[in-house]
Amino acid sequence: MATGWLDWAAVALLGAATGVLSGLFGVGGGFLLVPALALLGWPVATAVGTSLAYVAAVGAGGAWAHWRAGNIDGAFVAWTALPAAACAPLGAAVAKRLPDACLALAFAAFLAAMAWQMRPRPALQGAEGDAPVARWRAVGLGGSVGVLSGLFGVGGGLLLVPGQVAWLGIPLKRAVGNSLGAVLLTGLVGTAAHGQLGTVVWGHVAVLVPAGLVGVAAGTRLLAVVPAERLRAGLQGFLGLLAVAMAVRGLRAL
Repeated sequence: MATGWLDWAAVALLGAATGVLSGLFGVGGGFLLVPALALLGWPVATAVGTSLAYVAAVGAGGAWAHWRAGNIDGAFVAWTALPAAACAPLGAAVAKRLPDACLALAFAAFLAAMAWQMRPRPALQGAEGDAPVARWRAVGLGGSVGVLSGLFGVGGGLLLVPGQVAWLGIPLKRAVGNSLGAVLLTGLVGTAAHGQLGTVVWGHVAVLVPAGLVGVAAGTRLLAVVPAERLRAGLQGFLGLLAVAMAVRGLRAL
């Protein structure tokens, strides 16, 4: 936890760096912020709650931009976001009760799975059809993402985007917009749940969010000049390194 001005500066830099990566990769950034805060010595549950507040605040701007661009299907977002929001408190309650070592190891496994998911696959290139999506699939996807959001402090973009494209056949551009809309609601509900549990450090949120918004703007500009394959490979490698670091932390805490 930050105690001196150097620690507060480190938190601000972390928020900005996470924002840059969020702007580059189109995700909320919780999957990066949680392990980073944990490695700075934060309890994992507190890192999760604070991260969700960050994800909700920073993700609002992206959701608004995609809404104006017509990339959000309101009906789909409702069928996805409502079960996700309903299930997020369940994940938050589990995170509060799990020993720190178990939560760290579980998050390491989650990061490793996300790194594996980032491998090149034809199915993730984006189908351009616009066929109706079965509601039960949207509800199932949303509920699963909600539990993981509350448990690990991630907004769910890493799951929602490939899940929509590969499992539901939604075009990639629409999937990104839908994801941001659903992630916003999920992040807000998850933040409220963690706030009631006392696992959100609001003072640090007030530092992280402005820095993150600046970082997102910078990352979005970088997106136009960095090749997509280099971005994917970089994210995959970074996730793998974070997974190893979190696994080491968890094993040491056992």
